[in-house]
Amino acid sequence: MTPAQPSPPVPVPQASAAGAEERVRQQERFYTALLESSFDGVAVLGGDGRVAWVMPGPERFLGYGSEELLSSGAFDLVHPDDIGAAMDALGEVLLRPGGVVETEARFRHKDGSWRRLQVRATNRLDDPAVRGIVLSHREVPEHQQALRALRSSETRYHSLIQAMGEGVVVMEEPGTIRSANPAAERILGLTLDELQGRTSFDPRWRAIREDGSDFPGEEHPAIVALRTGVPSTEAIMGVHKPDGALTWISINARLLPDPSGSAPRAVVVTFADITARVQAKDQLEEALAQLRRLTDTVPGVVFEYLLAPDGTQRFPFISHRAAELVGVESAAIQRDARLAFRSVLPEDLSEMTARGRAAVEQRSSWSHEWRIRRDDGQIHWLSGHALPEPRADGSVVWTGFVIDVTHEKRLELRLSQAQRMESVGRLAGGVAHDFNNLLTVVSGNLELLAARAGWPSALEPYANAIRSAAERGTAFTRQLLTFTRDHATTPRLVDLNELVERMLPLLDRLVEERIEISASLAPSAGWVRGDPAQLEQLLLNLVVNARDAIESVGHITVETADVAITAQQAEDGEVPEGEWSMLAVRDTGCGIPPEIREQIFEPFFSTKPAGQGTGLGLATCYGVVARAEGRITVESEVGRGSVFRAYLPRIGGAAAAASAAAPEPAVVSGRGAVLVVEDDAAVRAVARYTLQRAGYPVLEAADGDEALEVARRHGGEIEVLLTDLVMQRMGGLELAERLRAERPDIAVLVMSGHAIDGATSARIAALGAEFLPKPFKPLDLLHRIGPLAGTSRR
Repeated sequence: MTPAQPSPPVPVPQASAAGAEERVRQQERFYTALLESSFDGVAVLGGDGRVAWVMPGPERFLGYGSEELLSSGAFDLVHPDDIGAAMDALGEVLLRPGGVVETEARFRHKDGSWRRLQVRATNRLDDPAVRGIVLSHREVPEHQQALRALRSSETRYHSLIQAMGEGVVVMEEPGTIRSANPAAERILGLTLDELQGRTSFDPRWRAIREDGSDFPGEEHPAIVALRTGVPSTEAIMGVHKPDGALTWISINARLLPDPSGSAPRAVVVTFADITARVQAKDQLEEALAQLRRLTDTVPGVVFEYLLAPDGTQRFPFISHRAAELVGVESAAIQRDARLAFRSVLPEDLSEMTARGRAAVEQRSSWSHEWRIRRDDGQIHWLSGHALPEPRADGSVVWTGFVIDVTHEKRLELRLSQAQRMESVGRLAGGVAHDFNNLLTVVSGNLELLAARAGWPSALEPYANAIRSAAERGTAFTRQLLTFTRDHATTPRLVDLNELVERMLPLLDRLVEERIEISASLAPSAGWVRGDPAQLEQLLLNLVVNARDAIESVGHITVETADVAITAQQAEDGEVPEGEWSMLAVRDTGCGIPPEIREQIFEPFFSTKPAGQGTGLGLATCYGVVARAEGRITVESEVGRGSVFRAYLPRIGGAAAAASAAAPEPAVVSGRGAVLVVEDDAAVRAVARYTLQRAGYPVLEAADGDEALEVARRHGGEIEVLLTDLVMQRMGGLELAERLRAERPDIAVLVMSGHAIDGATSARIAALGAEFLPKPFKPLDLLHRIGPLAGTSRR
């Protein structure tokens, strides 16, 4: 009850002024008793905003006595967070004389705690008996505070749920949707009315898993949570909206607590639209798959190498072909970067490490070549290149690739070897050609001298010694020229098996009794084109090399085979793609150390003691095979022997056999004048003596110009032009063409110690000329001149 209420009837004594005062005191005690028995407290704020009067007695609500509150400010005890609302309420009541405003605020208790009070303010400023703002207040009961807090919380949570971007659905057993927020309606494409009452088993749901299979209703996270009581988190489900669009959601489900147990079991389901994330994941996976497809087509390994600011080094990415290249799976290298370098040869690892360290320190590009030893023992060359990319976090990533360059290294090595051998070959060929001229002179004059009657028998041993030395010199120069491919040959079709069978008796005598030799010949080995003598030399040299590699007893096997080299084999090996006839010699000798294996075909390289070899045996084999446009390879292991394989272009079929068996034309003898043109005077003299002794009239010249002049001065017929192929100013073929223009019927015999290439051979054939290789003996010359000198071209 407030002071503004009507006064109750009180007894009024009939007395004097003293009685009146007593009456006032009684009224005060009456009103005070009324106020003290009320649930409310009362105070009056003066016009200055300070407490002017407080109900006497101890303060029940805030613990302060009335004297402690007098003259205090209206908001001194109000909680800072509630001052604004209190000021607004006071301002409102001040504007309304006689008006009443109610509010709530927290006030500081004397013990320091905060108490919530409900305050009713009445504007009595115009009342002369009060002249203030009457405040009646009472403490808000705790249950009422809790109820209000609960309602406030419910309001806040409801607003929060309504504003959430995630969908929220409450489902009751047996999985029926009771409520849903706007986000759930938006994500699922259904209104609340369409959702309410629908269950997880409704056939209208078209839900799928990540792999595209159906998502059964009984496995819905809400149903699982209702059945087991166990929360379900981040279950992925694809849901088709009514318009057919597919939405991917991530679902969480948890039972709602019900302490009373009276309500049906319910579960709250929250879900987020992760369609963009799933699509991004799919796009990322497709991009990664495309990257894998691209990197897997690269003939090597693509990688990222990361150096973190703390010095940690790893491979964030390395393509799948790492196992193929270095023998270690990509995943293992990503776990332990050191595995990428385990197969590097020790002698290459130090330089590789130094280059890598320099690239790391300088944050520069990296490029290097090194060797590895694979699990099968083979040595391969690798080449790596990478560029750095600094990152914002201070790390550096090198992106690059590593490829196998073994094939290129082998080609480079073969090219280098070919260039070296070509250089040596040009030198050896020039020396051998000049030496051939000398041997022609020596052997020719020796034969001419032997043909003269009456030389003393005592000189015969010396003549034989000269003849033997000349023959050895001839064989030596032929080996040189065979190696350099500058030796004149007469290639024809050769049956490889027939050649081996014909030479086996000779080879058997050659290898001695301590070594067994056998042949393994493939019927399909086929025919090859080559000079039979050179092919015999090839087989002979390979067998001799095998014999010398066997220190005591052992075995040599001569093999033939028909070999088809595929494009893949050609890429990985030394033999080009195609059909080949292979001639191989296998031995059980000492083997060839790896460090000298690349030198064995070089001329004058030999492991034999001085005086026991020329170093031309295998070099000659190389030359014979190269002349036949073939390849020769070697495989060897120290202590386990070697196998040399000569691959020669295969020529098969009945036509090859018929051509090989065709008879040579018969020799026709005859006589006629011969013009001899040779820039080497000694060789020219041997030819002149030989022809004159055989009765041929001989004209001679030192070069082409002189030959033309001699022919013009000679009034008679010239049957044969015998000319050297290579001369200064004018070669033999040019001379023959010019002389043929003046003397169309003249026969031509070209001689040379050099090999003739295809173009030269074609020019000789076009002239209808013959070819005589140097060195030659007098009898060889006469056999070739006879048919030409006795044959008329008219």
